[in-house]
Amino acid sequence: MLQEWHSSLCIRYVDNVEKEGYSVREDFIGFAPVKDKTCPGIKAVIIKGLQQAHLHLGNLQGQGNYGASAMKGHLGGCAALISKDYPSAIYVTSASRSHNRVLSDACKVDAIRNIIGMMKEMITFIRASEKRMDTLKEEITCVEPECRRTRLVKLSETRWVERHGTISFFQEMFVPIYDTLGVIMGWDDTDFSSKAF
Repeated sequence: MLQEWHSSLCIRYVDNVEKEGYSVREDFIGFAPVKDKTCPGIKAVIIKGLQQAHLHLGNLQGQGNYGASAMKGHLGGCAALISKDYPSAIYVTSASRSHNRVLSDACKVDAIRNIIGMMKEMITFIRASEKRMDTLKEEITCVEPECRRTRLVKLSETRWVERHGTISFFQEMFVPIYDTLGVIMGWDDTDFSSKAF
């Protein structure tokens, strides 16, 4: 059985989401087969993958990877070769990888794991019904009339940047979330009102 080496290509960019403002997004754009494993060969695969995704390479503002020496070598590494052709695409070490490791380790602490589990349950419970989401929106509007975000987002299992954003929003909107659960507890539907407790 022949095995082929592939590189995964992801892009990180700033997205202007209507009503939510600017957010940093990271999207997977595909796997690219790598036949030539030299730095120039890997560079060619990366550039071709970005071009196939119809990205304007003049807009590149940075580059990062998982830290392989072939990628980050400052003279002949792939990152240096890309920077030569696209000077604004400066190489930065992947802080997100270290950040992910720190957050993953923190989630092994019982108290942190438990609070994230409780948040996940509350988010899932409220998001499961449009009526509950509308109640949350009303509570947010009462407490924070200028708030542009009124929807809870699921906790991402893999993207820690998005998970961090969800936790931050949950923290900022704790009072409206708490109030929403209080309103739901007063509903006649005992199934849902008991879950809100």
